[in-house]
Amino acid sequence: MRSSCSGGGAHVSPASRIDWTWCGNPDGGLTIQDMELEPCLGSKASQISSTSTSSILPVVRVAQLYEDPQFLPFSRGKKDHPTFYCKTKSEIPTMKTTLFTFAALLGMVSAQNAVVHNHCATSVYVQSFPYDGSAPGPLTTVANGETFSEEFRESGSTVKIAKTKTLATPLFFGYSFSSHPDYVYYELNTEWGNPFAADPNSLSAGDGCEAFDCAANDAACYSTEAYKKVYGCPQPVTLTADLCQ
Repeated sequence: MRSSCSGGGAHVSPASRIDWTWCGNPDGGLTIQDMELEPCLGSKASQISSTSTSSILPVVRVAQLYEDPQFLPFSRGKKDHPTFYCKTKSEIPTMKTTLFTFAALLGMVSAQNAVVHNHCATSVYVQSFPYDGSAPGPLTTVANGETFSEEFRESGSTVKIAKTKTLATPLFFGYSFSSHPDYVYYELNTEWGNPFAADPNSLSAGDGCEAFDCAANDAACYSTEAYKKVYGCPQPVTLTADLCQ
């Protein structure tokens, strides 16, 4: 899909195929505004129409698009190969795409794991939904004291965690990647609910990386629909969610 820079804004989803229009900035950067519900990390694999700049929500997330140095701008006859930067608390690179596909990400990510440890008194249900629209992983029952683990999906994924097999009102964590730098980006999100809100929960990428370390009933700790909180860390890492810890 083609994103227009008329009015200085665009609606984007990093899970989409993006053809950025060159706006004539000689520095190779295009300042855009993302006013959609979709975060810069992207918790859904939907594609968003990206021409309107009218505000749908009162929350405006400002981002910066930078061009990969080995490519020339689109208007000069070369493929545009941008990296999308999202501003939450700090400026964070998220997804890299080519002109027609983000398949360039494939094969660039080390085989690390997405893990869920269940410390809750009852079983929880976990399922992974890749951003590229491929088949989800199996619905997995994780009993008290047990662990869910799968290798990272190359496109990134949303890992839903719920107390019911229907995955009603799930807490989820999402992750995606960039190759330059070789980072993983992650969020612990309550957009669809949080059946574990009364207990402390966490999502960590390991030592030296920022973590979601949420106390019981600490709603502000999580990434939400209204306020995106996305952390990034150099690869290789394993993302570990601890429930009811």
